[in-house]
Formats: sequence, C-alpha cells, structure tokens
Amino acid sequence: ALIGYPNSGKTSLLESLTNIRNVAITQYPFTTQRPQVGTLCYDDGRRITLVDMPSIMERATARSPNHTGVGCKSIRHAERTKLVVVVLDIDGFALAEWPRRDAFQCLLLLLSELEKYREKYMQTTHLLEKPFILVVNKMDSIIASLQYEQLLTNINN
Repeated sequence: ALIGYPNSGKTSLLESLTNIRNVAITQYPFTTQRPQVGTLCYDDGRRITLVDMPSIMERATARSPNHTGVGCKSIRHAERTKLVVVVLDIDGFALAEWPRRDAFQCLLLLLSELEKYREKYMQTTHLLEKPFILVVNKMDSIIASLQYEQLLTNINN
C-alpha cells in the first residue's frame, strides 16, 4: 500500500511502476478518492499488486466521530497488505488551514494518525506492525539534497 500526504507522488509512482494508466494526476490535493490498484509484472512471471491509497491527513481521527475521512476509510483495506510504502515529498506539505510541514514532520504526523486509528478501532494487527519502505520523492529541486540530509539526521536521532 502506498500511503502519504496529498501530492506526495503516490499516484505518479503507481503509474510509473505498474500497468495502471489514465489515473487522475493533478497539482491539487485529494485527487485520489478511492484506492487505485496496479500490478507490477516481472519478466519471469512474478506479479506484485500495489495500491495507491487516498491521502491521510493529520487530525482526521479527531475531526470525524465516525472516522469518515476518505484516506482513513481506506486504512482498513491497506491493513491486508504485506508491505507499506510511505511516500514523502521532500518539500513537505502545506494547505491553507495547516502550516507548512517539512518531510520529517509529515512522516511523524502520518505515523501518529495511523496510531490513532489503531487505538480508536482497537486493531490487533495494524499497518505500523508491518514492514515498510520509506520513499522520498521529488528529489529534483536545487535544495533537495540538503533537505534529504536533514531528514536522515532527524530520522537517525
């Protein structure tokens, strides 16, 4: 399952790795409204199914008594996966009502929201217990390498 903040590049990654085509990729957040499924096919016949999950936002659990945010509704589907891929935009994320978050803050807030989901629904198995890969995306900016070094420093401390 590909999880992350809006505009982190989850859908672009899914489209570049799999056979899925004609998915909505835009510059505005919350384009993915339901999980998008693609299959990565290897020459030897092996196949891996990847799922692009709708974005998860901080405080989604607290805002909705029924936990009705689109990304939060999809967490239960992601719990069936064997591996979690957390996709971070190296520039972080900001919306009008939220202050800008750097990539490390986005990672912490995303993991915190997943933990709140687990607590709310008393899950016995959960995404946070699965192996995960951290994909840092949009590394083509001038300051990306400095931001990446800072992210690694923050993760290691």
